[in-house]
Amino acid sequence: MLIGFKQAAFAQAQRLVLVEEFTQASCPPCASQNPAFDDLLLSNTDKVVTLKYHTSWPGVDPMNAQQPGDVQTRVDYYSVNGVPTGIMDGDKWPDYDGYINLSDQYLGAPYQCTQGLIDSMYAISTPFNLSSTYWFSQNLDSIYATVTITAVGSYSGSLVGQVAVIEKVVSFNTPPGTNGETVFDAVAKKMLPNASGTTLASSWNSGDTYSYTVGWKLSNIYDMNQIAVVAFIQNNTSKQVMQSAYSQPQQFSNYGGVTSVTGVSVVQCTDQVNATAVIQNYGSQNLTSATIEYKIDGGAAQDFSWSGNLANGATENVTLPAITLAPGSHTIEAYISSANGTINPRALNNDQFKNVAVLMLPGAPAPIVQDFTTATFPPSGWVLSSTDPANTWKRVSTVGGYQTGLGSTEFPFYVVAAGSVDDLYVQNFDFSDNNQQLANLEFDYAKAKYTGFTDRLKVLASSDCGVTWTTLFDKSDANGLSSVTSTADWKPTLSTQWKTQVCDMSQFIGETNVLVKFEAISGYGNNLYIDNVNIHYGAPVGIAIPETSPTMIYPNPANDIAVIHVGGILSNQTMLEVVNVLGEVIYSTPAKSNSDIDINTLNFETGMYIYRLNDDGKIVAQDKFNVSH
Repeated sequence: MLIGFKQAAFAQAQRLVLVEEFTQASCPPCASQNPAFDDLLLSNTDKVVTLKYHTSWPGVDPMNAQQPGDVQTRVDYYSVNGVPTGIMDGDKWPDYDGYINLSDQYLGAPYQCTQGLIDSMYAISTPFNLSSTYWFSQNLDSIYATVTITAVGSYSGSLVGQVAVIEKVVSFNTPPGTNGETVFDAVAKKMLPNASGTTLASSWNSGDTYSYTVGWKLSNIYDMNQIAVVAFIQNNTSKQVMQSAYSQPQQFSNYGGVTSVTGVSVVQCTDQVNATAVIQNYGSQNLTSATIEYKIDGGAAQDFSWSGNLANGATENVTLPAITLAPGSHTIEAYISSANGTINPRALNNDQFKNVAVLMLPGAPAPIVQDFTTATFPPSGWVLSSTDPANTWKRVSTVGGYQTGLGSTEFPFYVVAAGSVDDLYVQNFDFSDNNQQLANLEFDYAKAKYTGFTDRLKVLASSDCGVTWTTLFDKSDANGLSSVTSTADWKPTLSTQWKTQVCDMSQFIGETNVLVKFEAISGYGNNLYIDNVNIHYGAPVGIAIPETSPTMIYPNPANDIAVIHVGGILSNQTMLEVVNVLGEVIYSTPAKSNSDIDINTLNFETGMYIYRLNDDGKIVAQDKFNVSH
């Protein structure tokens, strides 16, 4: 291919080598190979243009989630089936010296790239000169790039012009995936107008020139100071890249951002919020004035004027005016709209959100019963706290072959980056009945582990609006949280994979506002499911579901009639009992072996119940069922 290219081009122009890499923030080989690979590329910026695509596999990567379509098109274009994979001028490492394809290597491995390979490709001339320029719209929300191609020799072929907006460097404080990487170079953000590129003439003569302009409304940019443009010409038949060009990032003089919103808790027990916007100067000029805009629940922006003197990189805490919020969940957004009297760039480093839930006081009266049968999630009054809304606690309507259609809540440890901490708050509740002696939290859970990765679940309670917490439950995969081991994206399929947990909450009797939260601490292991949350006065009503039960109920949930089939061999003293969440027997009838018993549930309140077989004080079988009107 390379020899044919040289003969056809009669080239006279100096080429810039294009290196494309397919990588991923949760790919262990990427983390081991990228540092040396990046150092090699950075030491050859006079010869190499770099472009990196972040794939959706093998795990979590927010840079792929922002623009997955363009990346997938390029994956398909090159038939890439693993990461990391390097492509140089359209080839998975051209065999320039006859020794590239060794038995212990895979084609395209970044560690295979050498200075000799770069030099050999740089030495090949090309029939095209290529240049690119770019600029931003007046309000800094869009980018436009003009590409100019000039032929310096004759060429025929199926050509396409490609333009990619990249961020030269993307840096995270903590790894966004699971492989430990925090710094990523030349991240592809968008291909213009799309990943198919712009069709070019198939025949060129020396002196032919063609220019075209493409644009994009910016989104998901981490730092405007890092935006750059890569352009290249590619033969769609052979995949050969004929020429590439690079336009450096433009530095903004007046550029500030809100890096975080503080002073606000996830849950608030007062309706007044005193938020603080932490601002930082990203510009080359000192930041002396700024307009901070803040919005509540995406509503109209409210302005707050700040003045001071921040050098590049410096930060300051700015207290915003007090905000009064109604009970319920809210989002506070803050960003800088103008810096030093000029329009300020909008990027991810200049736009911060804070979720807050203002609680209704006092809390809802106990009991609190939640079986996740309704589609709304989080359930009414519950609060979700997560840094990644796409991968956190969620309701699933079907859990494998067990409890099909009833619903539960899942935490997808299988795809959540290690170290992530996500909280699911139960609706705050009132435990102020001092006549009670006992109180309990009960819930069912099912969990699988992935060998080598350890997840953890904590359940905590607070009576001072989250200032201090009492641990009710704390288990990890290392000490009994999981019931099975699986390398698949797991769902429970057997009743025996579920456990019932009872947590004593008697110490909170007398409190008018109690919080409980389920805290998932990810080790990037395997999934967790929780169901049948029940917070109530009295003794525990739950029991682990037996492996073999001589009873079954249908339909479940029931409306007006529940039919219980009683199997097994029972004594003449056995009674079928229905127990409510307070532990009270609300229905009782003699039970006979191998019989069906109809229970009128029309007057039962919607919620969870226990039906059990009581043989003269000995519970020989029991299970849960739901009533829904």
